[in-house]
Amino acid sequence: SFNSCLRRDRRVCETMFASYKGPAGSSSSGARPASSSAAGAAGSAAAVQARPGGGAAVRQNPNRRSRGLAEAVEVAREDGRRGSASNSSSNSNSNSNSGSSSSSGGNNSADDGGDVDGESRLPSDMLVGWKSITWMIVAIIIGLGVLGLPATAAHLGWVLSIGFLLLAGLCAQYSGATIAGLVEEAAARKMHVRIYSDLGLLAFGHRGRQVVEATQYLFLGGVIVALQFTAAKSLKQVVETAGHSLCVVSSNAFIAGAMLPMTQLQHLKEVTWVAVLGVAMIVVPLVIYLHETATMPQGRTEVFPASDVDFNHFVNAITTIMFAFQGQTIFPELMSHMRRPRDFPKAVKVSVIFMTTVYGVVMIVGYHYMGHQGLYLIDYVDAKASLTTAANSMLILHVMASYLLNCNVMNHVIYKWLYGHTLHDAPRGRSTRLRWFLVTLLMLGACMVFAIIAPSLGDLVNILGSSLGCILTFTFPAAFSLRVIATAPLTPPPFPQALHNAVLVLSTLFIFLSTYTSVHTFIRHVQENDNPFTC
Repeated sequence: SFNSCLRRDRRVCETMFASYKGPAGSSSSGARPASSSAAGAAGSAAAVQARPGGGAAVRQNPNRRSRGLAEAVEVAREDGRRGSASNSSSNSNSNSNSGSSSSSGGNNSADDGGDVDGESRLPSDMLVGWKSITWMIVAIIIGLGVLGLPATAAHLGWVLSIGFLLLAGLCAQYSGATIAGLVEEAAARKMHVRIYSDLGLLAFGHRGRQVVEATQYLFLGGVIVALQFTAAKSLKQVVETAGHSLCVVSSNAFIAGAMLPMTQLQHLKEVTWVAVLGVAMIVVPLVIYLHETATMPQGRTEVFPASDVDFNHFVNAITTIMFAFQGQTIFPELMSHMRRPRDFPKAVKVSVIFMTTVYGVVMIVGYHYMGHQGLYLIDYVDAKASLTTAANSMLILHVMASYLLNCNVMNHVIYKWLYGHTLHDAPRGRSTRLRWFLVTLLMLGACMVFAIIAPSLGDLVNILGSSLGCILTFTFPAAFSLRVIATAPLTPPPFPQALHNAVLVLSTLFIFLSTYTSVHTFIRHVQENDNPFTC
């Protein structure tokens, strides 16, 4: 029984056998002995045998081997929870004796970042509550997608636009809850999940982590490029409204230069205030934009898609709605900074309700007044210079807030890629700050170049949302969950297996269809854009 346990999960096995002492099956106080695992096995074999469904069942009936072991592990884990609650100081000392680590650097040790009850192991001054995480989710996700919702309604009509909006909200709730459940399952298996790619390691091993990392950071980099594009375009409109001229290259360079000192903030807790500012700076521009559309000549609205809407516009409109709810790749990172990671589903639920409400208001009001003429709000409003300038200025602040939050996550990844260790593990000093500065400079420069090349915000949103965004938001969580369910999960999954199968099939079909249309449109627009690096 002990050798079989070692082959399945060494850390869970050591926890199980260390929870018992003596042949009578009496549980210890939860302290892990400093002796070898072989000694723990010798003192606990009779204890496991004495329990129904434990070691005795394994030896008597080989067909029930895995079932008996799973039941014994669950019993031992339950005893471990009670022992930890009653004698936490003893647990802490014994964990130190057995070589575990609880440093804040994000090491891949068993106890780094979270134990069985889901409490974070990062330093207390770096942790935030679920309400702060809610604001971060809203600030990161709400942004570019909301600007195109009236345009999507112009292509889909009232019924389909509202229907797809509600469906996207439910899918976002599914994705967030599924990711939270996977992180909890990883904690139960004594695996610390700090970033999204760790879920690929949980489900499919190191090859899975590599695939997820490549997909995740391509998407996150694309989102940051779209944020750079939006901020630069808004700045260009503000300057031109004031009667001056500013080319695309100069506006992008100014935004990148303004972001450089702000990106020197290294830890997520240091930018929590940016989340609240970002939410405020998107709500006010949306109100101004919608007020301006009410002064325009009212366009024609349709209950269902009009006959002149082609297939590409129809699919791209659905993609824009889906993109408005995407951004779940940073959820594991946010959970690792929570005081109680188990409260993360609360943050997901509240943020989804808030975002769906905001999106619904923008879509309904914008489409009601613009009708079939619906465009991206940032392109449509130009009636009054003062209001347009105010809206674009606030939009710049919102985009820069989301820019900063996303860059913080991406810069940590680039830092680890370049220097072989996380920023938390690096010694504090001038050399570390210089390395971080070089990382931020590299990141901002690359985003500026790609933002200049991009033909339009709609093209960026469509190509990101149709391909990488859908894979990360829907396909990967469903595939991870199915894999975990197939390997005897230690925690109850938040959704049934049938739902994961349905999401996996439907999302895969949608990805192939929408990616084809968005890439075709993107390439055509890039070819039409002559020499974007000239002023």
